[in-house]
Amino acid sequence: MNRATLFFKNFRQDFSASIALLLISLPITVGIAVASSMPPEAGIISAIFGALFFGIFSSSQFALVGPAAGLCVFLATHVRSAGSTSDLGIATLLAGIILTVLAFFRAFRIVHIFPMSVIKGMAVGIGLTLILKMIPHLLGFDHTVMESVDFVDIDSTGGTTWSDLLQSWQVLSSGALIISFVSFLFIWLLQRNKDQSNTPYAFLVLLAGAGINWIYGLYFPNLALHDHQLIHMTSGNFSIALPSLETRQWWPTIRLSLIITTIILLEGFINLELIHKMAPKQSVFRPKREMFLLGVGNIVMGLVGSLPIMPILIRSSANIEFGAKSRLSPILTGMWLILAFSISTLLDHIPMASVAALLTLVGFHLVRKVNISEMRKHGKAQWAPFAITVILILAVDLLWGIAAGFAMGVFFTLRTLIHRSMFVVNDGTHYLVKFFKDVTFIHKAELMDHLLTIPDDKAIIFDGSGNITLDPEIEDWLREFQIREQARGRSVTFSHSQLAVSDLFKGVRHG
Repeated sequence: MNRATLFFKNFRQDFSASIALLLISLPITVGIAVASSMPPEAGIISAIFGALFFGIFSSSQFALVGPAAGLCVFLATHVRSAGSTSDLGIATLLAGIILTVLAFFRAFRIVHIFPMSVIKGMAVGIGLTLILKMIPHLLGFDHTVMESVDFVDIDSTGGTTWSDLLQSWQVLSSGALIISFVSFLFIWLLQRNKDQSNTPYAFLVLLAGAGINWIYGLYFPNLALHDHQLIHMTSGNFSIALPSLETRQWWPTIRLSLIITTIILLEGFINLELIHKMAPKQSVFRPKREMFLLGVGNIVMGLVGSLPIMPILIRSSANIEFGAKSRLSPILTGMWLILAFSISTLLDHIPMASVAALLTLVGFHLVRKVNISEMRKHGKAQWAPFAITVILILAVDLLWGIAAGFAMGVFFTLRTLIHRSMFVVNDGTHYLVKFFKDVTFIHKAELMDHLLTIPDDKAIIFDGSGNITLDPEIEDWLREFQIREQARGRSVTFSHSQLAVSDLFKGVRHG
């Protein structure tokens, strides 16, 4: 396949994915802005900037960056307390400056201490929550913010995930239910295609939903959807309050900036780790660069008085699920968002039920990508953090789930924190990484630091022979590292010994 043919094929997929992302991003970003007590335009500006800026400069080809539902509660509380949205701009600006400075101190390494069981639990918890949150939209109840992963709704209605489910069945819309059924039928039929990667099913599903509602209006007016069941665009008149240094409550503003920084650092970088693992092809992921870009991006958002931005797992997963091939997809999404104001009449015909069907599929694939039965086989040290993460994400919110899962992981591995577990020896052409102590997920950051010091043209030998054990997560990571590096032409081998306890080093040589 020549370059021109490959470019056209990739462009078609990126184009289709970007259109679907546009129609998903619009209701989400507007809803997040409103839930944050900000003008709707603030959400769209942040989404536009995040898509374009990170689409051009990010080392992650598939990550979508924009306003996050997880910050809504904190932002809305501050805006209502301060009585003005201008303070939010200063808080976002300060958070951006802190992130930029922390990038040079490699603060993103904190994410490496989180066990993979917690990260997998986060993916499953978000996937299940997304499915539960989409059911009301599938049934025609469209009074909640679509991307929220909180048990209590972030739109201040006082509802919860379960109360929304109950209420949606009480106000069931036949028209929305038919569109939801047809949307899922379209997805199933189109994905049965052997070459489904070339099928722009997301765009076709949204187009089919709009077509069905158009037929409703002509022949079945009793089934026609109401305005709140369709994507709703704003007027396009921007009215964001720029930050001002006058009459400022500095301590609440500084406190909010620290909260924004913490959430972006934890949730944002865990999202990037998951996005990188879900990507259809391995790519170089540069966390220092991403953190610096997030700092610069939030400085810009603070200066214009818009919402803070960070990598979003749900939209990024949708980008991958809808067949995107390159960074062109988020760039096109940003361009479509800019044009959206001039075609708002057309976009107003897209049913939320069709959007919810696509996001339900994204949630399903987030759950399916994790082998839950395999997690149970790894024992309590893996299963307990995973399970508590999922449960608390479903019952409370994302941050509580991550914190509880991490605490549980630390509980099971506290004894391993006392001593270092490896050293590196260089004989000129080869580097020997020798494990002399049990290795768990806590040592991942140490292992990665050692590997970063080894030149790319040097062969690596891992020696785990002897009476030591390796966490299954570390074994999986080492195997992935070997495959990735060998694809680049580097020799990566594992020493073997009949006396080794770890399956990775026992018996026949790997590699």
